[in-house]
Amino acid sequence: MNTMTVSSKKHYRTIVITTALILCLFLSACAPIPRKDQPLVGRWRESPKRSMTFYASGVFIEETHSKYKVGSYTVDGDIFTTVVDGETKSYKYYFRPDGGMHVERYYEDYPDLVGGLGYVYYRKLF
Repeated sequence: MNTMTVSSKKHYRTIVITTALILCLFLSACAPIPRKDQPLVGRWRESPKRSMTFYASGVFIEETHSKYKVGSYTVDGDIFTTVVDGETKSYKYYFRPDGGMHVERYYEDYPDLVGGLGYVYYRKLF
């Protein structure tokens, strides 16, 4: 004969379901968030007086001659767009075999200008 009452079965089921939900929430919170722009994350230096830093959270910091400007960035394929002090700029980039990054200014209205305006080479610091 079954010694568990209907009330204790419901209580047991509630505990099991609650534990499973808590475990699922914990595991999903600990899982890394896949991002397409992870290789871009880090600090990139053009020269001793000019660098860009990209954070996984979408924060962008531009340093020029020890002056810092903080903004945000987004990545869409091989183009990243920064917004700093309300000014939006887009750049086309690719990673070089030597670990550096080739960056060109990108104009959405005139995509053929890319490459004709020159490029900047950045090397990753961290």
